[in-house]
Amino acid sequence: ARLPNLRVLEAENNELEELPGGEESWEALEVLNVANNRIADLTSLAGASKLNTLNAEKNRLREHTKVPVSGWRKLKTLSLKDNELEQFPAGIGNLQLVEVIDVQGNRIKSLPPDLGDLKEKTLRRLAIEENPLEDKNRIMKILNKGKRPIKEILDYVRKQAAVGAKSSSSSKQMQEADKEGEVKENQEQQEQEQEQEQ
Repeated sequence: ARLPNLRVLEAENNELEELPGGEESWEALEVLNVANNRIADLTSLAGASKLNTLNAEKNRLREHTKVPVSGWRKLKTLSLKDNELEQFPAGIGNLQLVEVIDVQGNRIKSLPPDLGDLKEKTLRRLAIEENPLEDKNRIMKILNKGKRPIKEILDYVRKQAAVGAKSSSSSKQMQEADKEGEVKENQEQQEQEQEQEQ
């Protein structure tokens, strides 16, 4: 079904397992409510470049790649509450206009580095309760007790990303140093063996 002029679709509580149509079907779509269905894949919405509100609460979304947020640059509200996601959707940092992100009640363990690309002036609400976050106490303390919780949580994500980048580059340097050490040892051994042979 091609629905090139459809702007609003309210289809909650319908036991839908998938969205009909290909990417070109949703070009004009601005508001989509598919809460409380059985949808596991939203990739057919990749071309919905005008989408500004998505409510996909209480579905069966598991894989973060099946929620193609990268193309939804006008998105302001993203609700993926009560799904089975283990990670934030890939490309979440591209949502420069997003005001609300709700991923409560999923299986998310960490906040992705590109979350730090979002703007604290725009993002008003980040709901991540009821997830098995690795640094849960600290994250929830920031969100619940911080003076400017959104700015503080984005700063926290940016710091974590910087630490991660440093540690991965320092581990590379260590590996390279180890290799150099091994090469030197091998050379020394060969030289000793040659001397003994003479």
